[in-house]
Amino acid sequence: MKKLFISLCIAVCAMGVANAQDLEKLTEMYNAAATALTAGNKAEALPQFEQVLAAATALGETGNDIANNCKNVIPQLYVSVAKALANNKELDKAIEMLQKAITTGKEYNDQLTAEEAEGLVGTGSYLNSLTKVLCLS
Repeated sequence: MKKLFISLCIAVCAMGVANAQDLEKLTEMYNAAATALTAGNKAEALPQFEQVLAAATALGETGNDIANNCKNVIPQLYVSVAKALANNKELDKAIEMLQKAITTGKEYNDQLTAEEAEGLVGTGSYLNSLTKVLCLS
């Protein structure tokens, strides 16, 4: 009985240490994404935040705070990247990013960003169609 108790204690401690290491790694990943964002590298930061969100979600309750931080940033990053693509006349890709902004904005309860993206999709679709018509003329 004593051996069983000791084995259980060791197992619980080992799980706690592993969980702490996972959280530390997750925090490092989040900080790298935040650094990319702060440096203005939004297109680079977006997939990093998506990876952090997936890892934080996999951690369960331990990763909830970091997951929520990612959910607050990701829809807005989709809009920012879409605007940059539109400025580079990559309208199809911009519209694709705006669609993702709408989806994630709604999923992550960021209605303002979802609504902004919806408005931009209409404009982008119109401009894209107009550009194609003008190029055919």
